[in-house]
Amino acid sequence: MEHLKALVLQLKESSPETFIVRTGWTQSGEEFITKLSTRLLEPARSLFIELDRDDDEVLARWTSDLGNTIELWRLVEMTPQMLAELVVQVADQEAWRGRSAPPPFPGARA
Repeated sequence: MEHLKALVLQLKESSPETFIVRTGWTQSGEEFITKLSTRLLEPARSLFIELDRDDDEVLARWTSDLGNTIELWRLVEMTPQMLAELVVQVADQEAWRGRSAPPPFPGARA
């Protein structure tokens, strides 16, 4: 959770006018939620990540002008590198340019 929070705050600090970041625990304290949204970038996109420590799952969902996608991993399958890749994808204009759908999630590349 701390690793993810540090990554998204670093992204926000790199360009405060471009990224909207929300992080925190749910009221139940079972899930750590992160939402990253873009301003001024095309296509517009939001990444929602939920780390559920009770169910040992990580859910990631893209909502974008190009469509929506969702992926679910076991918590033990999600590495710090995969979290970093997800956060970088929010800012990576090249990953979104010329696409008709959101980019593949880490680990889903062919």
